Amino acid sequence: MTRTRNKLTRPKYAVLMDVDGTETEHIVAVTHGDQIRGEATARTRRLPSLNDAPYEHASIWVWHAMTRQGLTDLRYPEWTDAVLDVERLNDEQPVDPTEASTD
Repeated sequence: MTRTRNKLTRPKYAVLMDVDGTETEHIVAVTHGDQIRGEATARTRRLPSLNDAPYEHASIWVWHAMTRQGLTDLRYPEWTDAVLDVERLNDEQPVDPTEASTD
């Protein structure tokens, strides 16, 4: 029997920030590495499980993605103070896992 699978999608988030009185919006693609680093950060911060604190875990993923992309140099506590809103985007395009990332 041949098993088919769906194409992978990369989680994307819109982030609205206010840094020093200037609002900026960023579109951020979270990678597997961001999620792994987020899990390590969550353990260090002794957060509840992903199921018990999904919004904070997603925020940590987004922070790691923004740090990786050079979009923020704020430490996580300061970053959370600067973030006005984070929204998961629903218009994700399938990602071909054999293609190189453009991030």
